[in-house]
Amino acid sequence: MSVFASLGKKLGPNGGLTKMPNQVAEEMQQLRGIDLWPHLPDIAKTLGWKDMKQVAERSGMTIATIESHQLNSPNDTEEQCSSLLRAWVEKNGMTTASETLIQTLRRMNKNAKANNIVAIISNKDNTV
Repeated sequence: MSVFASLGKKLGPNGGLTKMPNQVAEEMQQLRGIDLWPHLPDIAKTLGWKDMKQVAERSGMTIATIESHQLNSPNDTEEQCSSLLRAWVEKNGMTTASETLIQTLRRMNKNAKANNIVAIISNKDNTV
């Protein structure tokens, strides 16, 4: 019995990835150049503070920068998340932020959130 079987986890046919490499490449191509600004409120609600903080950390934002967004709105996690997401999009560049966000979430095994964000972006498709 494998370690994953003993933990009750099931891996997909692609070593844990839910999509095959060509599907992932196609998804990333479709995300390239999407303007995230109209989607930021919905994306922030979908992400939540905890996952947005992890995305920011993985992208190299400093702890001080991340904490400043938290301290600016101490009792409002939705605003903390929105503020950090806006800063993250500015740091990553508008033309690649959508692609980078989805890739980062998938690496974090947050596939359901990644799929929800792809759906949000697809419903209001705006390109740069």
